[in-house]
Amino acid sequence: MPKSRWWIAPDLAAALERGETFADWLTDRVPVASYAGISADLARAEHGVEDQHAANQRHAARLGLAIVKFYEDNDKTAAKDEVVRDAFDLLVKDIGRRRASEGFRVVGTMCTERERLYRRPGDYERIVKALTVADDGILIEDGRHFDLYGDGAEMIASSA
Repeated sequence: MPKSRWWIAPDLAAALERGETFADWLTDRVPVASYAGISADLARAEHGVEDQHAANQRHAARLGLAIVKFYEDNDKTAAKDEVVRDAFDLLVKDIGRRRASEGFRVVGTMCTERERLYRRPGDYERIVKALTVADDGILIEDGRHFDLYGDGAEMIASSA
């Protein structure tokens, strides 16, 4: 069954339960979100989204980032206008205001490949607008920083 869900990072939740503050947990890392999506989960096993989040966690550790919140749309295609991806919609909203709905700072997002995050030009435009509302927004695709302000960044929308 298609579903969207989101949750605070378990290690952040555990730190807060121990009485640590968000700043104590974050230290010098940059706060980001992990987004995972898969068009068809035929086995209904959710391995695809789990694997994507695991890859994002590995990349975050290597890059000095801290995943604050996880968002996923499982068994929902990003290619069709009529499909509502609730987690993607919430991610765009949270990134645009630089705060997860729970109040924690989040300035960017990670995905394993851009087709998981966006396929249609309108979705690309929405996420880039949210990321560039201030000059601190970052997008990490498959462990690589995507320069939202560099030459050719606007061309991605035409190929999305």
